[in-house]
Amino acid sequence: MRYFDERVDRFADQCRRQPVTQEPWRLRPDLGTLSGAASSYWVSASIVGVAKPLKPDNCPFAAHEKIASDLAYDLPLPVPPVTLWDRGPLSTGDCQYVSISAVPFPQPREWGKINGDPTLRSLTDSIRRRMSSAMSAMLVFDAWVHNTDHDNHPGNLLVSADPDETSPLRFAYIDYSYSMNHSWPNNEWSGVSCPPPYDRHVPVNTDVIRETAQRVQELPEANIREIIERIPAEYVSDPDQSKRKLVTGLLDRQRRITEILRTRHAI
Repeated sequence: MRYFDERVDRFADQCRRQPVTQEPWRLRPDLGTLSGAASSYWVSASIVGVAKPLKPDNCPFAAHEKIASDLAYDLPLPVPPVTLWDRGPLSTGDCQYVSISAVPFPQPREWGKINGDPTLRSLTDSIRRRMSSAMSAMLVFDAWVHNTDHDNHPGNLLVSADPDETSPLRFAYIDYSYSMNHSWPNNEWSGVSCPPPYDRHVPVNTDVIRETAQRVQELPEANIREIIERIPAEYVSDPDQSKRKLVTGLLDRQRRITEILRTRHAI
């Protein structure tokens, strides 16, 4: 399901080994502006990426992006690789400690823009026919990390625009700022929040849901703890408490993932 560019795959391997980048990233305002609650912006080094947040925030957006990406890498699921970037002291009031998410493949298109364009109906139908497995797998992942920003945000799913149905669908879920601790100001991880499919016109594949849930449950606790605990303290407000909550919530929802999924899906 991870049909990313070869360079991006190499970058993903590097990101999983080393959480904080040493590359000489530079701002790319020439690539345009981006929307979103965390005010993302374009950057580039060996590849092009999207950095966030622009301004400091009490919610650890950068840490959430990094954790979700590394968990998806281990499963493996189609979330682009993410690295952490220390921009150095800034006099502008911009955030010093940010995440960078790689652009996963050439000319990614926001699903909401394709789906909302009546002139692209044949392309929409072609892509939908190939979406079921990947979307079903990502439904499980979003339930596990308690992501709340993929049900109603048309820009958080990227697809390739290749109409060739014999080719694998290039597909990437982005934006995990509003997941995990953002959804758990207290102990809300103990609930059973389960998202619908990103596109409700795409039928879910219950076999893929069950298989992905099993992979989530089999992910070693040591992997989960390592991914969280290696996040530098600068990227997390109140790091001891925040990291403790992240570990507790993810391990609890990992154990109960089938129960959570059954609240919405007959599996």
